[in-house]
Amino acid sequence: MSETLIHILSFIVVITPESAQSVANSILSRAFFTMPMSDLALGKLILVAECSDLPSIEQEVAQVRDLTGVQAVTLVYHQVATADELLELLP
Repeated sequence: MSETLIHILSFIVVITPESAQSVANSILSRAFFTMPMSDLALGKLILVAECSDLPSIEQEVAQVRDLTGVQAVTLVYHQVATADELLELLP
């Protein structure tokens, strides 16, 4: 039996500055993404997600894309590993 794979992803989201706060609040209320950085005045968000299910990632990204004011959602990093492989990376 194979181990479950964990997906770690990060995205840049470009939004209109006028809708930045409402988009950020909508994204954070869903509890799928964390937002380690944002510049609402410039309309840019950095999102990070971790999950074991690719369809759920696709669904969540589609829902972010559908928010009013979102201009682009771009994947910038995607790592796939088992839990044991990730634990090996810890100091």
